[in-house]
Amino acid sequence: MDDRWSTVGSSNLDPLSLSLNLEANVVVRDKAFNEVLWERMDQLMQHSCKQIATTDLASEWSGWRLVRSFFIFHFLRWYPSWLDRLPRHAPRLTPAEATDLAEKQKGSNNGGATQTDAA
Repeated sequence: MDDRWSTVGSSNLDPLSLSLNLEANVVVRDKAFNEVLWERMDQLMQHSCKQIATTDLASEWSGWRLVRSFFIFHFLRWYPSWLDRLPRHAPRLTPAEATDLAEKQKGSNNGGATQTDAA
């Protein structure tokens, strides 16, 4: 965002959002809109956000958490390409035999009630 253009939407600047996720952004080239957006974003950051120092994150980013984050990121990143290698479900349909249809018609001719007769 600057004084000439801004982008508003859901995409993040990371490989997952840019390549795999279904994201939507709108680019706006309107100085008046950008001024209002700038003012509202500045107000939001001044009154509703908390600054986080790197010392606050020291306990959060242990070695195990970094390893876990690495594997989760790459699993989610490459999972769609693995789907082609997984076994697929094959439907188990049995074709209707001509004799089955003939028996149903014969039963309806003998006064037997069928779904088509009731309708």
